[in-house]
Amino acid sequence: MIFFNKFSKPISILLLLSLVSPCFGQGSGLTGTSGKAAAFNYYIWGQVRGPGIHKLGPKVDITELLSAAGGPMADANLSNVEIMHGIDHRIEQVDLNEVYERGETITLSPGDVVIIKRNFWPKFRETISIVSSFAVFINLAYTMARYYTD
Repeated sequence: MIFFNKFSKPISILLLLSLVSPCFGQGSGLTGTSGKAAAFNYYIWGQVRGPGIHKLGPKVDITELLSAAGGPMADANLSNVEIMHGIDHRIEQVDLNEVYERGETITLSPGDVVIIKRNFWPKFRETISIVSSFAVFINLAYTMARYYTD
């Protein structure tokens, strides 16, 4: 019982701090009680296998975020990527194909949002497929109307 009384106040303070701030050290470069570096939020939306929030370290480049998101999908348009910077709310258009050809990378800041848009051709194929199906239906209706009116 003496042990419990001696350490109950520090333990209750630590418990309270862990409830109030679940991301202890976020934004300050500090580490939590596990000894691991604090995780920062990076967002990626659009044509990637795992869109959403990804918790990564303080210095992340766009390739690391793409990898954490499972990589781009087949219909991803890497030549027209948008980066919305969380710090200054600036929107940047980036051609990742050119960036990679030059052997460069883009460093992201915590809170940045990356949007990988869809390529034009899959949209075009979908539209052609819908139009084609509609044309088949119209042709069938026209043929049936001619058959039954003669």
